[in-house]
Amino acid sequence: MSGALVTESDVIRTLDEGTYTMRELYELVAECAEIARNNGLEPTDDRHRTDTVWRRRVRGVLQNLREKGAARRVQASTWVIRGPRHAPRQMLLLAPAGRRGDVELVVRDAAMLLSTLDEPVDLVLCDPPYGLGRGCDPEATRFYERNHSQVVPGYVDVPAEQYGEFTHTWVSGAATALRPGGTLAIITGPQQAAIVQCAAEDAGLRWVNSVAAYRHFALRTTRKFACSHWTLTIMCSGQPTSRRRVFNTPPDLPKAHSDADYPLDWWPDSGRADRPKLLRYDNSLPDLIVRRTIEACSDRGELVVDPCVGSGTTAIQAWRLERRFIGGDVNPHAISFAAARLLAEHAWPSEARLFPANHRDGGQPLAHPTAPQELDALNRLDEIADPIERPVIEVTLDHMVMKGWIEEPDPDLVGELRDLYAANPSVHKAMRFTGDVLHDSAQARPGQELAALYEQKHQERWEREEAERWDCACGFKFGLYPWSSSQVSFYTLREDGLFDTQVNKCPRCDRDLAKLRAERPGQLGFAF
Repeated sequence: MSGALVTESDVIRTLDEGTYTMRELYELVAECAEIARNNGLEPTDDRHRTDTVWRRRVRGVLQNLREKGAARRVQASTWVIRGPRHAPRQMLLLAPAGRRGDVELVVRDAAMLLSTLDEPVDLVLCDPPYGLGRGCDPEATRFYERNHSQVVPGYVDVPAEQYGEFTHTWVSGAATALRPGGTLAIITGPQQAAIVQCAAEDAGLRWVNSVAAYRHFALRTTRKFACSHWTLTIMCSGQPTSRRRVFNTPPDLPKAHSDADYPLDWWPDSGRADRPKLLRYDNSLPDLIVRRTIEACSDRGELVVDPCVGSGTTAIQAWRLERRFIGGDVNPHAISFAAARLLAEHAWPSEARLFPANHRDGGQPLAHPTAPQELDALNRLDEIADPIERPVIEVTLDHMVMKGWIEEPDPDLVGELRDLYAANPSVHKAMRFTGDVLHDSAQARPGQELAALYEQKHQERWEREEAERWDCACGFKFGLYPWSSSQVSFYTLREDGLFDTQVNKCPRCDRDLAKLRAERPGQLGFAF
């Protein structure tokens, strides 16, 4: 199952299809693998459930099971769950493509999560409760016109009289968890901004920025100005001038007349967080605000933590931007919703785009140039004298055949992989196999990475040169992706012509694209 989540039943079905429980893994290990050790897959210290030992062991188990053909879910991203599916305690996302960072979700309060991390954090990004009685006071929510049957239950707010103590507690934990030069970014309403900044300064952090981001649908007021923006408060560990503090200008922010970066602290185009006719969380942020913050305050591969994960927007954007992520929430319904949303609406569709022949619904292997009959792919392999390059190419070919991306290697494919190998020093790593499946899985990674680079290259070429385009009546251009003969998705386009974000509404004129798609199923290049 993939697609937008409409009801809580969609969440349940998604998690049923896209997860392994630890109990299932134990049983599979007992039947098919011989790698359990040191109390099986359990972490060495029960107080530190996010440790890397557990992640590596679980990844090794599933890799071994995939190779043996015993894993039920070989191709799609998969959550591993501690506890039952209807009430998970902890979840770890494993993406077989190898292009994304680790994503981990835990049912835990903010202060406890931050105190039990096993490595310093590069960015803590949080949209904490506002202390306004949301989710518990009917009077506080009566102004919001929404179908409450499509709102994820269990939202936990903080009583107004406890808000200061709550903020100081979790912000102190964040300050302790940050590495030197790390960043704390807190997104609140303006009425809470002073509280969180004071709490951060009391914890020893230094002020960097306060960004105002436009908010749609401000509630009407008669005795004060209506609140129409979020406040993003950015603090750092150590001096703001430290070279260890990361700052990257988000590419969609304004430029100066000289075309130099000129990032402003006012974001008038912050996007919207509503999900018409879809399941939603009681309090959510627009993707654009979160994406800009992650881009600005962290680098690829760094660790982002959100101790109040809510609807999972931070987890999704961290996954898309290839940051490692750990998120927590006291509401188990929020964790389930975030996990199912990441799978059904982002991870599975993304993997289908990157690896069309590897989609869960099946499909023909990707076409590769047909080699002349007198040439043999193995002859091209024999030409490789480099003792590091050849095993990487061999593992890459084995990986692609095993996954069904190709039927069999050909000389042109070997030549293209060699060109990719030469252009990407990150895969120039020796592979040593000792018979230990955990060790083998880690050492075979260069071959898997090279395979992913190959598929990414061909996907990008398809998006630039072959994918259909459609112009909205307002002139906004979309890329079209045919999931099947009866389903087409709309994607915004980057400046280089690649697909960016799947959308159901035109960002410029708010035209309902999902409705148009339903009216004209399977038709590409149509005009309305």
